[in-house]
Amino acid sequence: EERKPIRVLGLFDGIGTGLLVLKELGIEVELYVASEIDPDSVKVSRVQHLEIIHVGAIEYITEKEVKAWGPFDLVMGGSPCNDLSIVNPARKGIYDGTGKLFFEFFRILSYAKPGPENQRPFFWLYENVVSMRAADKQIM
Repeated sequence: EERKPIRVLGLFDGIGTGLLVLKELGIEVELYVASEIDPDSVKVSRVQHLEIIHVGAIEYITEKEVKAWGPFDLVMGGSPCNDLSIVNPARKGIYDGTGKLFFEFFRILSYAKPGPENQRPFFWLYENVVSMRAADKQIM
């Protein structure tokens, strides 16, 4: 059975490692839309992966935009961990600083998830630091 290329939304995309892994796994990607704000990371991904469509900061992405870019087969990302990791004694937790960006991932995921009328397979992957407070893990 021939597999169809997938459509991907990468959030907190960094240098496009998600796309690199998909390629290494032999998964054909039809569309890769990425949200990343670090200018150096965007520069690297623009050189390494010309096919990535960069859309800027996650906080400004609207439901209308996600619907226009989609449908997506995969949404993946991992918000910055510096305010979640117990290694950082000044961490702010999930409701402040960069920790609250988790909720932006969830917001965009809810926009990208297909409705019941769309039988298209849909997957999502969220990663973050394992060493965080138990209360923050429970919220996630």
